[in-house]
Amino acid sequence: MEKNISLTFKGEFSLYVPESTRHQITEEGTTFEVHIPTVGGAVLIKRYPLEKTHKFLLSLEQELISHAKRFIEECVSPRFEECSAVVDKVSKDEENGYWYVQSLIKISGKQWWLFRIISKLQVKDFYLMHWNGLEKNLKKDVFPVFTSFAYNNLSEEILSS
Repeated sequence: MEKNISLTFKGEFSLYVPESTRHQITEEGTTFEVHIPTVGGAVLIKRYPLEKTHKFLLSLEQELISHAKRFIEECVSPRFEECSAVVDKVSKDEENGYWYVQSLIKISGKQWWLFRIISKLQVKDFYLMHWNGLEKNLKKDVFPVFTSFAYNNLSEEILSS
């Protein structure tokens, strides 16, 4: 079994990925691409500004859900008309201390689109993490990358300054 290693993006967050994973920052310099060899596609992660810094969970939940619905309406639905998308309720990653909302969308046949929007209270930004590809790669190869996302202490300082 292949060993997992930790990848860090500009000191902001880290992920655990298979050792053979390739990664890069895209040309515009703001999107982190994680290419998992067994998947063929990439997990993409990008930071976006929140409308405001949230001190209370209810307002953060509302904004995360709003961004999730907008992502489906603007990015997924126009490309895959017959997809049916449901946005999960906002959950807390207890181990890493952040809040997230996600959706797993069947886009055609055996193709799925998984996305997760991640943020914390009292920070200025959120991360959009998404992947689309074959169902067979979800549990073993893709979902472990999504669940390994962790803010670095440095990112908390960057985002809340």
